Amino acid sequence: AFEFYTVGFGLLAPMAQRATMVAFSAVLVFLLYPTAQWTTQEELSSPKRLLAGAWDFALLGIALWSCIYLILFEADLADRSGAETELDLLTAFIGPIVILDMVRRVAGLPLFYVCLSVVAYAYWGDIVMVTLFAAGALEAVRRWVAPKAALALLIAMAASLLIPDVRTWLDPGTFFYKGTNHDRLASFLWLTADGTFGTITAIMTEFIFVFILLSGVLEATGAGQILMNLAFALTGKYRGGPAQAAVVASSMFGMVSGSTMANVVSTGTFTIPLMIRTGFSRVIAGAVEAVASCGGQIMPPIMGASVFIMSDIIGVPYIKLMLYGLVPALMYFFCLSSSIYFEASRTNLGAMDPAEIPVAYDQIKQGGYLLIPVFLLLSSIIAGETPGRAGFKAVLSLLVMVDLVRSLKWMRHTWGPASVGAMGAAIAVALFLAYGPVKLPDGDTGNYIRYALFGLGLACAIVPGLRGFPIVLPLALATAIWKFPPELLWMGQVPFVGLALPIILMALVVYLIALPIFTDTVIVSAQDSAREFGKSVLQGFEKGAKNSLSLVAATSSIGMVVGLLVLAALGVRISIFVTEVATVSLFLALVMVMMASLVMGMGLPTIAAYLLLVLVVAPALQDLGTSLVAAHMFIFYFGVISSITPPVALAAYGASGISGADPMRTGFASCRLAITAFIAPFLFVYHPELLLLEGTGIDIAYRIAVSFAGIYFISMAAMGYGFKELDMRSRGFLTIVALLLFMAPMWMNAVGLALGIVHILWQRKTIK
Repeated sequence: AFEFYTVGFGLLAPMAQRATMVAFSAVLVFLLYPTAQWTTQEELSSPKRLLAGAWDFALLGIALWSCIYLILFEADLADRSGAETELDLLTAFIGPIVILDMVRRVAGLPLFYVCLSVVAYAYWGDIVMVTLFAAGALEAVRRWVAPKAALALLIAMAASLLIPDVRTWLDPGTFFYKGTNHDRLASFLWLTADGTFGTITAIMTEFIFVFILLSGVLEATGAGQILMNLAFALTGKYRGGPAQAAVVASSMFGMVSGSTMANVVSTGTFTIPLMIRTGFSRVIAGAVEAVASCGGQIMPPIMGASVFIMSDIIGVPYIKLMLYGLVPALMYFFCLSSSIYFEASRTNLGAMDPAEIPVAYDQIKQGGYLLIPVFLLLSSIIAGETPGRAGFKAVLSLLVMVDLVRSLKWMRHTWGPASVGAMGAAIAVALFLAYGPVKLPDGDTGNYIRYALFGLGLACAIVPGLRGFPIVLPLALATAIWKFPPELLWMGQVPFVGLALPIILMALVVYLIALPIFTDTVIVSAQDSAREFGKSVLQGFEKGAKNSLSLVAATSSIGMVVGLLVLAALGVRISIFVTEVATVSLFLALVMVMMASLVMGMGLPTIAAYLLLVLVVAPALQDLGTSLVAAHMFIFYFGVISSITPPVALAAYGASGISGADPMRTGFASCRLAITAFIAPFLFVYHPELLLLEGTGIDIAYRIAVSFAGIYFISMAAMGYGFKELDMRSRGFLTIVALLLFMAPMWMNAVGLALGIVHILWQRKTIK
């Protein structure tokens, strides 16, 4: 509620806004996620439960103190920067510890270990990196070779310390970065805007949070289920329909969820059981949902909210980034859809049972009005609104739509259709005040009117006799200064369009609102409908708050990591190394960046993965001569698909929990289904036409066409089925065909296309 209010009505001072968000999140984390599962088990002794509860409340108190201290003494801390008091340093020391524990509880152990390692690296210097490499090598040998081999390697490492040259090489005094002292480290992390409360936390509090809230409200009000049913209605009659529906639904829901795992859990609960029931294996069902949910994070227009961060970092307008990401996203989903079709053909699966396929018109009739706020969101962003403000309007308008429809339903059943017409006239007055020449006056008079209307709106929510009246109408009148950008609705430079567009839009809105009012035959009392509305609002805000906890913890900790890596100049050093490799081979350098992105993104939320990679990997790509947009898109894509890449494939793990399949097999199946995701980033580095960055219209159309043809053949090779079962020789041949189509020379593309067509004809001829 705090974030929603401040985004809509005005943010606090930067440090106060960010610290307040972290404080509220800490309270929820320590209350909802106790120290250990056994703290809630009745069979354990009371002293243990009390001790664990006391520990949680102690951390909660420390978190509140650390954040409130920043809010109260923000100006003083800025004045005495570099000469902090002992209390300043004590607060700065305990604050990051609380953040790390929040990460451990809600953001996962991989990010916790990353943060802990970076803090240790910032304090002790390069010796920590040497130690981590040694520990990683020992663990890899122990796990994939044999424990005895790991022990032998450890003995060899210890023996090497007897060699003088090795000891000299490991002398911290010879390292590039030698670490820092604890006072500087603590103050840098907590008391400045370069650490925990830096730009990344600012992005979270200013607009990412409101999109997570929008996702929760969409789900609570039933809009998510409407999207799911529409997806089934559109794809259910085709081969592999349930899997294709998962692709459509997950791409739509994932745009605003900000989390691949949240997408898997939300849509996978419906799609995975249905896929299994129609004949897909448990492994494939889980993999389809994991890949589709992952794709929602790269699907314009919202791209899991990461696009807003990218826009802020590289200074490219959001609308351009949306267009740049369109073709790669379509390539991704074309690959997934083709792979699903081939898998369904291989296993001879048909469409959904017609009785289970929803009717699209029925879904629009029931809840089409719930989709209006999504269009409001997009139109506001396109018109130049800040993402946070646009998200705020979308959430508010969604609540307005839900309350308006439930109120008008009650009025129609109670007072007849004429009452709905009267209310429509009142709403027209509200719109006139918002858009017409007559507006609520400014100054005290206007404020008194707004306060009175706001009070009437609250009375409609509280007084039993008024609960049938739309709560939102007086609230909307009170805030009539919030309005659509006029240029969206009135294009004066084109007279006919300027007149037709607003009429068409308003007619569509009225139609979508009127459908459920005049077709729903269920009669609900005013009190019950108001209670149901209030319940859905609370559920939406609750879901949004819970879903945001992991991202608040992640972005706060990533702020620490980014600040410390800047302090240690690690990103610059990695860039220099990759640039040196690129002098030998650009492709090899890109592969190194890909591996770094996949490894560093494993186990992290999409936004956290991108933010971490921006600092460490993006400068290296820019030094290779790639465009700024292509560099950021490259690491963004690999950061996203790290969630389906074994061994730490979080999306695959989440989907396998629903499907009951083996998580590792699900992860490898996900990689086969999304084979294009590992190829597309290389394509738009070598072919900027795919990002619409350069080239004529003909060049762009040609490159898109041959790339889609290559995707079709590589998908066929990955799934091992086209028009018949394919052996390894055929799959290898089709892989070569795809690679020829991905190359730059046109003659290679022509050869690849010809070979591909010949192979398809051969398949069809030899079908048994």
